[in-house]
Order: sequence, then structure tokens, then C-alpha cells
Amino acid sequence: MNKKEIKNHSLGLSRKEAIIFYETLNYYGYDQIINAAYNMFTRGQTPLPQHWENDKDFLKSFYLFHDLAKGLKKDSFIQAVTKIRIPQNLKIDKNSKKLITNNKLFTQESYNLFDFLNHMDKYFEYETTLISLGYPPDEFEKHRKKAS
Repeated sequence: MNKKEIKNHSLGLSRKEAIIFYETLNYYGYDQIINAAYNMFTRGQTPLPQHWENDKDFLKSFYLFHDLAKGLKKDSFIQAVTKIRIPQNLKIDKNSKKLITNNKLFTQESYNLFDFLNHMDKYFEYETTLISLGYPPDEFEKHRKKAS
């Protein structure tokens, strides 16, 4: 890592991470991410990192970064998460505004959601395994508790 990357990393995600973050937010469907988060909070076994205390905190973070990825061009999104430069004309709700105006919180939430999204492939493997074993995902925990 050169000095520029270290400096940028201390502010926000690196450029490479920001590109992956943007592409991942645009790759997975909105409902897929929401469902994965729901299962993360309702089941203890999902391979998703749970950085939030509750689903409402997750949703605040997700809505902000999802809206940024959908509302900004790729280069603007990268600037937002690497250098914490948010376009002034961006229309956002009051919860998102709280996240954006707190650089430390904005940076932490970008890392948290980036980490969460980087585990989505493992989450889908987990769901596929449950289904292949004949368990609807919601029933797996009930069966596991009965078996132990």
C-alpha cells in the first residue's frame, strides 16, 4: 500500500473496495439483500457478519448505500465512500443525513455493509445446502434444536 492508499483507507474504503462495494450493491437484488439481513437477525447460523444491533440499524445503513449506488454514477459513489465526498444536491431522508454528516459513522457503516455484502455468496451456499437437505430455511433451526 502506498501513502495515498493508506490515507484514503483511513478516511473510507480503498478505491478497489469501493468499486467492489458499488458493483456488489448493484449486482444483488434489493429483496435478496433484505431477505438475507432478515435471516441474519432471525437465525443464528447464517454466515453473514452481524455488525448491527438490530434490523433497523442495518436498514438505515443499507438504504443509504443502496440509494447512493443507484443514484450516483460509479465515480461519484467511489468518491463518496473513499474520500467521504457526498454531492450536495443528493436527495436523502433524515436518517441518511445523520449517517452522511457523521464521517466516523459513515465510514464505519460503509465497512460494515461492505463486509456483509462480501459474505453474500457464502449465505447463498448456506441456503442452498439447507434446501438440498430438504429443509426450508426457516425449518432448519427447529429441526436442529429437536435433534440436540
